[in-house]
Amino acid sequence: MVSLKILNPDEIRARLAPIYKEEGLKLVLLFGSLARGKTHGESDNDIG
Repeated sequence: MVSLKILNPDEIRARLAPIYKEEGLKLVLLFGSLARGKTHGESDNDIG
């Protein structure tokens, strides 16, 4: 089984900001367990 690090919201923002800017996105939402601060073993990064 592969173990992946779950990024915190600041890490997600820093890594994806260049893509958001390139694509002209004005609003990007983080939702799910990470946004609620309740991550678990099967959490993923939900971005919309």
